[in-house]
Amino acid sequence: MKYVFALGFLCFAICLQGQTIDLNQGNFIANDYFIELPYQNINDKIIIEIELSGKKRKFILDTGAPLVLSKALFETLNCPVLAKQPVTDINQKKDSLLFVHVDSLKIGSNYLTGIPAVVLNNNVIMDCLGIDGFIGSNVLRNSIIQFDAKNETIRITNDLSKLNVVGSNGTDLMLDQQSSPYLKFNIGKKISEFALFDSGLDEFYSMAHGKIEKFTKAKDFKIMAKSNGSNTMGMTGVGNYQETALLYIPFVKLNGVQIDHIVSESNNDINSSIGVKILQYGKLTIDYKNKKCYFENYETSNEFKNDQLQISPNYINNSLCIGKIWTKELAGKVTIGDKIVSINGVNVENMTMCEALTKPSLKGKSNIKMEVKKSTGEIISIVIDKVTWEKE
Repeated sequence: MKYVFALGFLCFAICLQGQTIDLNQGNFIANDYFIELPYQNINDKIIIEIELSGKKRKFILDTGAPLVLSKALFETLNCPVLAKQPVTDINQKKDSLLFVHVDSLKIGSNYLTGIPAVVLNNNVIMDCLGIDGFIGSNVLRNSIIQFDAKNETIRITNDLSKLNVVGSNGTDLMLDQQSSPYLKFNIGKKISEFALFDSGLDEFYSMAHGKIEKFTKAKDFKIMAKSNGSNTMGMTGVGNYQETALLYIPFVKLNGVQIDHIVSESNNDINSSIGVKILQYGKLTIDYKNKKCYFENYETSNEFKNDQLQISPNYINNSLCIGKIWTKELAGKVTIGDKIVSINGVNVENMTMCEALTKPSLKGKSNIKMEVKKSTGEIISIVIDKVTWEKE
């Protein structure tokens, strides 16, 4: 089986600027509903099957975005156009996209009508995963959704009593203008913030880089390293070179559930984010309807599953490259932008972006042997391990 590095952050959080379209429209037709759907996990992307125009289609479930259609699907459905507006992705890159009206879509056996959607221009990630769009938070805003990763199942209902939620006291959540949920998240003993729960983000937690200086005063985390490069891919493609930091956090808490010894990379978005890897540790219920969050841990104690490698790759100019470097030792050997020639003896020079996105990930592995071609043409061999930290 061929492995490849996961390509940094894959995230489609969309921020609207100068918004004139109200995305919070439409609803389920039924007054009372309970939907249980299996999902497919492809490199930490939650992919579900819905029905549009009488045909079953694959969509990513992404709470950090509104309803999104691929350009090909929009052209097939011929949806009425509402407007064209600027949007910004996680890399703060801008594009102008169409906003359209979707008359009807079906999730499980239940129909929704009159939902606004964004049309995403040609996107390699959607093409590689074979998906037609994203089910976003504006679709879910009047519902309650439960993520059950142990059974790879999601449940959607309008009645909390229909879900197996342990304990009656959830924590508060906030919704933004497109109804994306922000959960109260505790970092160490003193730091508390509302972080975006983005089920389209293939990470555990990512602190907004602009908050690091403010939060450092609390001494509830340590900066392990900083790197100025690119290892993110969002709505508009590969991110620009920007500085982020690798953080060690002794513990975090969500709804009272503690997870210990976190290694986490900051992000250049304006918000901190909680990603899909939180679902490894418990059953998460987002009650959009009543603005509450519930989190039931699978184990009595939770040790963070660290998979952070000493470098982060990216796919730049049709090649797998060094995106960021997290140790001084490797920074003296390789440079950001150097091409990756082979991984554990397997040549990756001709690897496509689709292969890089869909092959099993090497994140979390140890003693990875890699050949790297420097800008001079010299090929050198290096060994990559997981980043380590000192437990407190």
